[in-house]
Amino acid sequence: MRKLILLSAFALVVNLLSAQDIAVDVGNAIKSGNAKQLASYFHPTVDLTVKQNEATYSKSQAEQVLQSFFSSNKPTSYKSNHTGSSSDGSRYVIGKMETAGGSFRVYILFKNISGKELVQILRFEVSE
Repeated sequence: MRKLILLSAFALVVNLLSAQDIAVDVGNAIKSGNAKQLASYFHPTVDLTVKQNEATYSKSQAEQVLQSFFSSNKPTSYKSNHTGSSSDGSRYVIGKMETAGGSFRVYILFKNISGKELVQILRFEVSE
């Protein structure tokens, strides 16, 4: 019984650590303006908001939209300011991306799909 509890605790810690790595990896992709790397963490369909344009895209369409966005808004920095989770097991990160042209508030929602945490919602909103 004790081994089962230890094994369960270990599995939980490993799962939490891998979930944290995904948020860090997504943040690094945003910081570097790497649309291809960022899209690799997307759910097959993702709700994407860029400035005031909001739509649901396939993973590949979202990558193209982000490539265009990053080419005209090259990130100079990205910082995660707040993280949290909801009762359905999803997690979110709120951060700030700086570019030469201005600042963007970034909202990322991660959902666990078949045991894998993926980006379901991504928003880049102009900071005021």
